[in-house]
Amino acid sequence: MIGLPTETDTDLEALCDLCLQVWKEAKPSRSSVNVSISTFVPKPMTPFQWAPQIPLEEVRRRLEFIKERLKKPGLRVKWHDPQQSVLEAVLARGDRRLGAVITRAWRLGARFDGWTEQFRAELWQQAFEEAALDPAFYAQRPRDEAELLPWDHLSAGVERDFLRKEWHKAVAGEATGDCRWESCTRCGVCDHKTVQPVLYREEPGGVLEAPPAAVRRSGRSQPTLLRLVYEKTGRARYYGQLEISRCFERAIRRAGLPAAYSAGYHPHVKLSFVQALPLGMESEVEEVYLTLVEPRPAAAVFDALNRQLPPGLRLRHAMCVPRRQPVPPRRLVRYQVSHLTALAVQSIVQN
Repeated sequence: MIGLPTETDTDLEALCDLCLQVWKEAKPSRSSVNVSISTFVPKPMTPFQWAPQIPLEEVRRRLEFIKERLKKPGLRVKWHDPQQSVLEAVLARGDRRLGAVITRAWRLGARFDGWTEQFRAELWQQAFEEAALDPAFYAQRPRDEAELLPWDHLSAGVERDFLRKEWHKAVAGEATGDCRWESCTRCGVCDHKTVQPVLYREEPGGVLEAPPAAVRRSGRSQPTLLRLVYEKTGRARYYGQLEISRCFERAIRRAGLPAAYSAGYHPHVKLSFVQALPLGMESEVEEVYLTLVEPRPAAAVFDALNRQLPPGLRLRHAMCVPRRQPVPPRRLVRYQVSHLTALAVQSIVQN
């Protein structure tokens, strides 16, 4: 991260030195090194809520400073769009007047601004100009500690005086100890009755007992494989494949289905999508295979999931697949594509 308060070019040089050390370690094995750089965005209800964000020109200068020093084969530098970071800072520390700016930017055509390829800074600039507001007033202006902040009427539990002291300590380079191990920092969150720090409790020593013997595989319930045919319509057409997968996983958990999970440190529900539908496209026949650790009637799974799936995602069919039949690999799928009329396209854009 660049742009933190009190940062100097010396800090940037140290960042580059660290990246080059990692690159040298990876070079013998011909491994590539990716360096991702983001710009500091001051956020409300943090000690840095009074700190200014560095100007856009300075962000670009520091990025160039780093990129020039990290021009090495196998060392890839990626960075967050500086203009997006400025807009994030404006919206993070803005007041109610920004509501008109957001509405105007939307009416001008701003959509999916979190995606770099869709972000159009000129639309936001026009919206700010029409509202007679300066983005630098919100993002680059240092706040006085006595200033009434737009979010002061909200409470996150941490007292303002604690944040102010932490801001002074941060500027001075002083650390605050962890209240779970050291003295109370008096941040205001804990009342030491209902809310209190959670301390680690060391387990008594000794030899741990062996876990009970594993149940024989023959005594376990056989897993059930189901083929689900679903449709993706309406606003759900804007869900990417990862969002579709998360929607199904959450629906399965809410429905209380005994789903099988993958092995490893990050287990996931065993879902196998036959095709990944492009973003923005509707379809009435898409396939996904779900594995359950216990047998369930296909009709019960069908009803349970349809009650939990969000609008736009709906099961059309559910059927059990014989155990010996493998999940089909990705294959060519024949689609019937319907062309939208100009009126339908205009309705989609407006909504």
